[in-house]
Amino acid sequence: MRVLPEYLDKLSPRTRRSLAWSTADGALFSVMDGLGSPALAFYAVALGFSPLGIGLLGTLPLLAGSFSQLFSPLLERLWGTRKRAV
Repeated sequence: MRVLPEYLDKLSPRTRRSLAWSTADGALFSVMDGLGSPALAFYAVALGFSPLGIGLLGTLPLLAGSFSQLFSPLLERLWGTRKRAV
């Protein structure tokens, strides 16, 4: 059983790599967004966190994404390419 469409076989390796990076970026963003959902606050309440702790816990996934963008120039310099760092 074939999972991928046949036209993907005809793409250049560069385009395939770009699609793979885009897919990984989308998957990681959905994980970051899913962890930052309001459901996380319900678990924090169940564990007995204070209101301040609940608020801070809700911002951690978005804060992690923001900090990862701060490291982007360092990774670009280290790897010599902007594509992977972005």
